[in-house]
Amino acid sequence: MDASGQLKPSGEGSAAFEYTPRGVAGSAPDREVLTGATVAGDAAAQAQNHDKLKGWTQGLRRANAAATRGLSLKQMKQKKSWAPLAAFQAGSNPSVEAALEGEGFRALQAESVLDYDAGVFRLEQAVLEMISAAEPRARETGLSGLHEAFDPQWQRSKSFKPHRKKMNGPLYNSEHGASLRREFTKFICNFIAPHVREHTRCTRIYFQSTPSLRIQPPSNFRIGYPHTDSMYFHQRGQINFWVPLTKVYDTNTLWLESAPGRQDYHPLELDIGQCARFYGNQCTHFTLANDTQDTRVSLDLRVVPESCFDPDPPHSRGRDG
Repeated sequence: MDASGQLKPSGEGSAAFEYTPRGVAGSAPDREVLTGATVAGDAAAQAQNHDKLKGWTQGLRRANAAATRGLSLKQMKQKKSWAPLAAFQAGSNPSVEAALEGEGFRALQAESVLDYDAGVFRLEQAVLEMISAAEPRARETGLSGLHEAFDPQWQRSKSFKPHRKKMNGPLYNSEHGASLRREFTKFICNFIAPHVREHTRCTRIYFQSTPSLRIQPPSNFRIGYPHTDSMYFHQRGQINFWVPLTKVYDTNTLWLESAPGRQDYHPLELDIGQCARFYGNQCTHFTLANDTQDTRVSLDLRVVPESCFDPDPPHSRGRDG
């Protein structure tokens, strides 16, 4: 792996990944999470989800407009009548466009839950070890009780942002993040890369070299806005992998639609040892205010098969910053 987060072939002229598949769980078929048909067919679940989404109509309208018209988040916030990002598609790499329309990449776009062996890929323990360096009480509370570790008198009206900033970047790249960096690289090489290869037969992938660590405590505030990754000028060949390190459910998890424009928003309900794959570039996803008693901790990353990777994606050239 080089500094760009690229998996290199194992040798000169070789097309094999540098990974060892031993000990990797995942031989069982992928389990599809809630589909549009499931949600639409369950009136009670649909009504419950609708109630949780009250107050989000404006954000969802913006996200839907961005997905269908190709507008960026900044453009939507400023309510400007900008040309759709689709206007920048002219001149796209023909081979990349062909790969994006291929059967393998289309299979990767489908929302799915993958099982991995949490005893082999010790991401939860590595994150807890890293966070404990900043707040030793985390060893007692565990990840789901982080809000109490950082503040025994935690109140939902407080902001966790000052604590969250300490976790990403500086702490990850410090000596305290060494274990997580190793486990993350192992997870990419021994689990994610083989999974992507099963669908695309690629010999190389590009991936987010530093995972995004998300911490969502019980709170009156949501984190971020409903969005698609294309609103941030991410290229279309990216596939999202979302890895919860605590049990996630109801309002402490990620909500998304099962396919672009379907608007069947539903929560990902997963346990440790599971991760979700979805096409966040075009599927709207977001969080709600966490009204559960548990802090949610998760990692997320994006992966691009080499055949789908555009080193100069046209829609990022005229971006508005």
